Amino acid sequence: MAASRSTSVPGGTNPAAEAPIIAPPHVGPAAAQQPNEEEDAGLVAAVREAPPLTPEQRQHLRSYLGEEALFASLFRPGAGVNYQPLTVVLQNVRANSKVFVTIRDDQHAVWSEGKGRGLVGLSFSATRDPALYVRNFLINAREFFVQTYNNSQEIQVQLYVRTAQSDLRGRVDLPPGATVTLQTRADRTSLIGLSAFAIDF
Repeated sequence: MAASRSTSVPGGTNPAAEAPIIAPPHVGPAAAQQPNEEEDAGLVAAVREAPPLTPEQRQHLRSYLGEEALFASLFRPGAGVNYQPLTVVLQNVRANSKVFVTIRDDQHAVWSEGKGRGLVGLSFSATRDPALYVRNFLINAREFFVQTYNNSQEIQVQLYVRTAQSDLRGRVDLPPGATVTLQTRADRTSLIGLSAFAIDF
């Protein structure tokens, strides 16, 4: 993933370099191959007795699937599905705030970094600040969030939406005072707070 400014956090350390390495206890071949039938039976019984997931729980679970896993459930094998470029501009995001942008569960669409054919992938850039004040970010199939560690005037995110639709619907969840602008080749929309969006490709 590319970014025009450094995403490192000042004063950060590398825990892996400081933590001692502890060897795992030796497990003999007989112990490693010994099945625990009571645990297996208990797990099977628990799965069978568990209540079905609610629509809200299914939506939450689907939002954490990877792009390829959710894509396989939405589209036929071998289907040619376009990568639509999308620019997300975050403005006036306070320090230690999180911004969420989520694709609605009824959409046949997933976030993507693009793949081949000259696509630039995912990129972050600080367009008005001296550095990119991003502490964390996560992008999965349906949702992405960005967390800041300093007040940010503007953060630009470029990524793709993998879809055969002509538009995209979703929602944003922004901290107080922040705004987000979504822009495609054909459309542009700006939002604040907890808002729904629809944008054409």
